[in-house]
Amino acid sequence: MLTRRALVQMALVAPLAGCGAGVLGTPGTVRIAVSWSGSELVAFRTVLDALRLSHSVDVIPLGDEIETALTGGRSAPELVMLPQAGWVRDLAELGRLRDVPESLWLDEANQPSYSPVWADLLYYDGRPYGVPFKASDKSMVWFDRQSAAESGVGTPALWTLDHWLDRIEFLAGKDQRLLALAAADGWALTDLFENLLYAQNPDTYAALAERGEAVTWEKDAVRGALTLLGSWAANSEAFAGGVGTSLTMQFSDAVREVFERKRAVMVVAPDFAEPVVRKAVADSGRKPADVVGVTAFPGIGRDGPRPRIVGGDVLVLTRSADDRAGRVLAALAAPSAPLPWINRFHGFLAPNAHTDAAYSPFLRPSAQRLRETAASDPRDETVFDLSDRIGPLGGRNGLWRILTEFLIAVDGEPSRIGPAVDDAVAALDRW
Repeated sequence: MLTRRALVQMALVAPLAGCGAGVLGTPGTVRIAVSWSGSELVAFRTVLDALRLSHSVDVIPLGDEIETALTGGRSAPELVMLPQAGWVRDLAELGRLRDVPESLWLDEANQPSYSPVWADLLYYDGRPYGVPFKASDKSMVWFDRQSAAESGVGTPALWTLDHWLDRIEFLAGKDQRLLALAAADGWALTDLFENLLYAQNPDTYAALAERGEAVTWEKDAVRGALTLLGSWAANSEAFAGGVGTSLTMQFSDAVREVFERKRAVMVVAPDFAEPVVRKAVADSGRKPADVVGVTAFPGIGRDGPRPRIVGGDVLVLTRSADDRAGRVLAALAAPSAPLPWINRFHGFLAPNAHTDAAYSPFLRPSAQRLRETAASDPRDETVFDLSDRIGPLGGRNGLWRILTEFLIAVDGEPSRIGPAVDDAVAALDRW
């Protein structure tokens, strides 16, 4: 089995074939590479405007090819907004990053401004090699309260995972389905699987996240999570449009299936779904406050562990960064920096505990949880996104593809669940 460091090295080298001399930008500016597009990119530019950095910073949107920003070259960016925080320690060990001032991690009283879950990922050899900029709650379920009432399924906020299959069967033969699934966006599918895995066994989740040499995916919790996902895929009426439609459905379309088209009651989606939810509700002629419900991803039973999975984007300095880039990073690390995004665009959770933001009612509970350190009850411990911690295995050619093939194999046939679970576990272990 390849080490995680080796996999990261391979992932960084592979995209070079089509990149020429590196990532281009405006000469004389500090270049920052981001994976965002659309409204998120507009929102980030608004943050730069408020910090009076627009004329001195060149934003380079790279989408899913963000790794190319870390391969070096004379025109590579000085800053990268990296969506895979789990890569930072490996990149630091490979010499691809510069460390950042530890003062950016501390408040005026010299106390940590970020939860330990971030420090575990961004510190290497006693030094920080990045600063969290944007957090994400990966354990959220958005539902249409009006649809839930009209369909008679009850209140999702009161359910455990045991209720989900029962509610799927309850809606059989009706116009609505329980779930909309954006399986065309692989991260949405991995998020769902990771929540199921944590609900099965937090210790297994933690062991896989560490990605030690002896780690195997042949574990009861992995099989349990896949079996539960398979039980939904085997029911032709679980997902809006069925498995086939789900495999071609993008994230924003899954949200619209719930809040605009009303073909599903709920969708598992992170906090940054909020702007899409608001627009979908408005397009349906309703008001968000009247119909939008949000709840935390449930446990399997009432006393079982409830997933609290976070992800997010972190700012790192590449080896070509100079003092100007360091000043830009410091400005973006300030607690007040993301306020324009939060206040004007929504769908943003600040990882800095001192960001004093007026969050919407939909994100307020998540923001409160993220401000707190891990709870004393280990069942409620906050953990980081698994797919972002296991390197390329968590990406499109690894876990994304394996889960997609799993859904295709099971589609509408309960008898296929067992063999499909065997194939998925074997494929994961081949990595």
